[in-house]
Parts: sequence; structure tokens; C-alpha cells
Amino acid sequence: MRIHARPGKRFRSCRGIQAAAASGQFYHLGQYGGRSMTDTMSKVLPLGKPLRHHTGVWIVLREQLRFALNKLIHSALSHVLYGTAPVTREIGADGILRQIQIVRRGTVVGALEYFAAKDERGTWRGGHAPCSYLHRVITDNSASDRQKLRIARQLIAQLPGNVLFGLTAGPHAEDIEILKRAFQGAGFRTWPQATFVYSPPNESGDLIASMKGARLRTALRAARRDLDVIEISPTQFIRYFVDNLQRAGKRNYCSPSLDHALLSDAVNRQPPQARIVAARRKGVEENTLESRLESAIALTWGGDGLVKLFRVTYDPCGHPHGTKLLILEGAVTAACQGMHLDTDAATEGGKTLYQRFGSFGAHTRHEFVRYPLDWYFDKSFPRLATQLRQLSGQYS
Repeated sequence: MRIHARPGKRFRSCRGIQAAAASGQFYHLGQYGGRSMTDTMSKVLPLGKPLRHHTGVWIVLREQLRFALNKLIHSALSHVLYGTAPVTREIGADGILRQIQIVRRGTVVGALEYFAAKDERGTWRGGHAPCSYLHRVITDNSASDRQKLRIARQLIAQLPGNVLFGLTAGPHAEDIEILKRAFQGAGFRTWPQATFVYSPPNESGDLIASMKGARLRTALRAARRDLDVIEISPTQFIRYFVDNLQRAGKRNYCSPSLDHALLSDAVNRQPPQARIVAARRKGVEENTLESRLESAIALTWGGDGLVKLFRVTYDPCGHPHGTKLLILEGAVTAACQGMHLDTDAATEGGKTLYQRFGSFGAHTRHEFVRYPLDWYFDKSFPRLATQLRQLSGQYS
């Protein structure tokens, strides 16, 4: 779960953080490049319309050339030289989730899971599987660093070129320096992200006692006294998530349709790889479910040993400690799964919140982002891009 603060805004309390997020002073950065792309571009390009500035044009062309060269060399020629073969197979969500494998002599030496699909605006978006970050991409333990780099490049060469990608390597990812070099060489932008990870204690018991902040322990006990934690469906969660943003009058940087498809797939797997819970005041009737929810959270987990806060949303006028109670529920889920809880506190506001829990350790993840050429065109010439999409829709 990621939230970004608007520049120049500081908050001195968790209550202030919650109110700011609900009112839109934070916006959520989810999977598949969910961040505000204008803010991302402003860090690396001189203008918001990159194709109208010579420096921006050079950066864009260099990225596209690197991706094309990596695909040319490592999607065909490299396999002939080194006796490997790429295999891509669908693994869930009606074909949205896929896995790329590099096979040599019948043995899988590398694997990368990702998803790719169109969002509501018709933009192709993709990212790592929501249940698992990139963690063990190179599966050949006997490979040298040079061989690992080649395998990583072969995997990247199988990614589609028309997708806006946001792939994340977890805080415990293997061969991270090799992955960074491979993605950078293929035209991806790479940068570190701060995250906080909770490791449940070995002994069983009430996890509130494992939190080191005295005031937070009091808040959690008050929330547990006032609220019930209930299970809700992906449909109910997405509806509540969108309604909260609409009430605040803020733009949704995530894709409800993609979120629903990915969460539904994770919840329905055997065994399940997701859990969606909400906080509701005690004594509320069932037929007023969504209108009386205080907060809700979607948790996902997979083979990387991490339970992740995939999405968090809440009523700005709701219980002041409802979100904290659900974060605690995430810690309980991690303990039950024998995993750690990853929070992704990428901002000072999130850092303050998780430091108050007292038991979350700071870690670093790495994100690999690629912007396709049609995305740059859409941002540089939005009116023309819209007209072209309308014409293509008429003739399709």
C-alpha cells in the first residue's frame, strides 16, 4: 500500500494523516503504474510534455531504443546462441496474469510473473502479480553473475512493448543488483522505495502486546472494543474504495476493473492468496454494510514470504483508529501464514504512522517502470491522441 503526500504538506498526528488521505491530500499509488504519471515525469523530464522538448525527446528515444535492442537481441538471437527457450503461459484472472519462463534442457532457469490488461481509459497497464513481488527471478543456483544477467534480459525481452509497466522487487529480492542492471539496460526507470516490514513474534498470543508504542496499544484496544472486523467481497471493497474517493472529490489513480479482476482471482485460488476485511461498528445491521463501514483493507500474499497491504480505504468521518485496527489484522494474517507484513510506507506521513507501531522495521524495495511510446504521445498531444482513439474506435 502506497500513499504520497502533496508537496509542502506536513502532518503531526496519525489522525491528521488519516483525514488528509481521505480528503485527497494523499493519493494512492497502486500497482501497474498507479502513481500520478505527471509527478513521476516531472522528476526526470524538464517539461510535462516530453516530446515537445529536445531533452525530453532524447530521453524518450533512448528508453525506446534500449527496450527494442534488448528485445531484438534477447528474444531470439540469445536463445539460439545459448540453447534456451522462452515459454509464456497464462496463470489466472482470465488470462490477465501470465508467467514467463526461460527453459534450458528442460529445466526452468528463470521465471517472471506479471499481469497486463487495458484499464477503463483504454491504456495498457501491467505490473508484478499482486500476490508476489519479484523475489527469485533467476532460479538457476549454479549460474554465474554473467549468466544471471543474460537470463534476466531474456525474461524482460518477453514483456509486451505497449504496456505501461510498474514492476517491484521486494525488500528481500535475490540478485537485486543484477535485476537493476538488466532493467536499466532495457529502458526501464529504476528507483528505491522505502517500506516498513513487521515480523510477528515467534510465540503466539495477542499481537497488540508486541507493538512498542504505548499510546498505539491503547488506541488499538479502543478500536477492538468499538469495532468488528468482518470479511467482505472484492465487489464490496472496490465499490467502497471508489465511493470514498468520489465523496472526497478526488481522482482514482488505480483501475477498479483491474483491481477487481486481480483480487477476485487471488481470493478464489486454492488455497486463497488474498483476504479482504473491513472495520464496522459493533451492532450494525447487515443490510447497511457498505454505508456503515469505517475502513477496509485488501491483503495479498504469495511465494515471496510477504503479506502485502494491496489497498487501504476508509471513511473520512469514520472511527479514528479503524485503519490501525485493520493494519493489526494484517499483522495477524501474516502471523497465521508464517510470513512478514509489508506496508510500503513511501512518505513521511506513512513513516510516522508505522513508527508509532514501534515494531515495524525500515527496508528498501526497488521499482522498475517503463513508459511506452504511445503513453508519451498521449501526454504530449492529449487532444490529438483522443481524436485518434475515437477514429480507431469507429473503424474497429
